[in-house]
Amino acid sequence: MKINTSGLLVLFFGIQISFFILYLNSNIVNVGEMGTALPLLIGYVVFSLILILAIWIKKNIHLRIHFIIFSFLIVWTSVRVTIDLGDMEYLKQITIATTGGMLLFYFLGAFLSITYQSSLVNNYNGGIAQFVLTVFFILQIWTLYNFSHRLHPHLFYLLNIDGSYQRAGDFLSISFIIFSYFYLAYIFTRIGRMVSKIAVVFWMFTYTVSTLMALVSSQLFGSNSATAVIIGVYLITFVMALIIPKKAMLLSYLRQQLVLPWRKQLIKQFGLMAIFVGGGSILLVVAIISATNFDITSLRLLGFGTGTNSSLSSRVEILLETGVNQLGYAPILGNMNVAYITTGDSGLTLHSFFPYVMANLGLVGLTLVLMIFTSIIFQLYYEARRGKYTGFISYKLNMVALYSMFIFIYILFFANIATGVSWSVLWFTLGFISKPFYFSERV
Repeated sequence: MKINTSGLLVLFFGIQISFFILYLNSNIVNVGEMGTALPLLIGYVVFSLILILAIWIKKNIHLRIHFIIFSFLIVWTSVRVTIDLGDMEYLKQITIATTGGMLLFYFLGAFLSITYQSSLVNNYNGGIAQFVLTVFFILQIWTLYNFSHRLHPHLFYLLNIDGSYQRAGDFLSISFIIFSYFYLAYIFTRIGRMVSKIAVVFWMFTYTVSTLMALVSSQLFGSNSATAVIIGVYLITFVMALIIPKKAMLLSYLRQQLVLPWRKQLIKQFGLMAIFVGGGSILLVVAIISATNFDITSLRLLGFGTGTNSSLSSRVEILLETGVNQLGYAPILGNMNVAYITTGDSGLTLHSFFPYVMANLGLVGLTLVLMIFTSIIFQLYYEARRGKYTGFISYKLNMVALYSMFIFIYILFFANIATGVSWSVLWFTLGFISKPFYFSERV
């Protein structure tokens, strides 16, 4: 009996992704509590390793240079924590813990990248994409249903959060990035095919409504970072979703008249669509607020009625008041205890990515980070320009690389505004978009 390997692979991908999405959602729903659903994470890792092993049996596996540099960064971080703090629990927390482990989330993203790329190359993206979109939509409803039993009587906020929103916010951001990539994967199924307008509108509606529900959730548990990530990623994704299926765009590409990534035609399209989508989104939000008479001052984003964002203002204040002293304390080698040494308060750490790296890991750490980011940008740039495939598959992979460049730049921009080195969203995104493991056919 002939075995349908394609069907089995799609099923395998579906189970792997389900483990991860359910793990993330379980920790979002249980915001304010300790980490939960660890068996789901283990299941995701096990399925991912099986997938890598199955591919490795038939193909050669390679490591990209930025993975090697990233490994040096982890080693240097471990050295600094050991020397400066002597705190092995903190070292675990910053490298492999499920809250902000740099190494853990980098690998979690890298594992998923294998599945995503395989689904695009083998044209499995249609069914998997619709499955992920459906699951995410249902999970957003489930999340809001659970949150409805924990609402604060006066504020747009949940009870019993006690400031423990970072983990849930990061996990919601990661979930939404995954969701958006698979929405883009669905968009590719429309190219060169007769697709019902009803289906197109339905999945666009699903994506937009899911986004609104995710935004509501992020503000209910007070994660402004998740709100910012969701808004930025949604706008980038929606613009790409409007441009990619255009017949003129594909024909220009196939005729080699569309040179990615900086063709004037493409830049013009991005600019016009960004204005259209941004303006439309603002009007939609204003319409919803007007129709519901919602008091936006009750949001944490606006300081629960104070009119200011206290979390952002406090980060800026710390940077302005203590930044020079922290950056100048150990500029070459850095010091992981620099905040306490220079201010007497370890809580006054810099919440801006590059200044944090410079102050805590020194010029050595900053150089490693810049080498990693530069390598990834060049990789995505060349992937957007050319590839080992031709025709439609090449178009998909080139556009995904271009999309990844935009996502990476936005995430990095936000990290430099409001986060330190252990922001799990950044490291997951890096692992996912950079594909540190890649395979080649055996000769």
